[in-house]
Amino acid sequence: TCLEQLDPSLLSTVQAVQVCGQMHGCVLWSSEKKRATSNLFTWQDQRCDDEFLSSLPQTRQPIAISSGYGCATLAWLQKYCPAQLIDYDCAGTIMDYVVWMLVGGKGPIVMSDQNAVSWGYFDQKSCRNSRAFLFPLLFSWFNVKLKNATHH
Repeated sequence: TCLEQLDPSLLSTVQAVQVCGQMHGCVLWSSEKKRATSNLFTWQDQRCDDEFLSSLPQTRQPIAISSGYGCATLAWLQKYCPAQLIDYDCAGTIMDYVVWMLVGGKGPIVMSDQNAVSWGYFDQKSCRNSRAFLFPLLFSWFNVKLKNATHH
């Protein structure tokens, strides 16, 4: 892992690692080819127009799904460019990818509740993703491994 590259005497003093970064964005990667990633789709991405966004299921959260949100981007890619998804089996924010690499590309992808909200379709009351949206639309073709912040 990246941490194994540090001097062992320095590493022994590390108690925690905090990572911060850009919300809303989405990056795709391969769990087998760890450095194989898509371009980063940022919050500024405008590929999802109003017509496309209105075709998506309504969200229960007070914040409407917008272009640049991870779920909207993945849904758009699934509909219009599914070939871009073939090489990837993981998705998350750029911070999720960095943390996944820091731990050696092992274990589940853990997304904080703040970032899950920024992706859309996250129920803040139950701290769970909206399975009614995610499973049929995304999980049927894409192995997105989101884990709620309540488990970290």
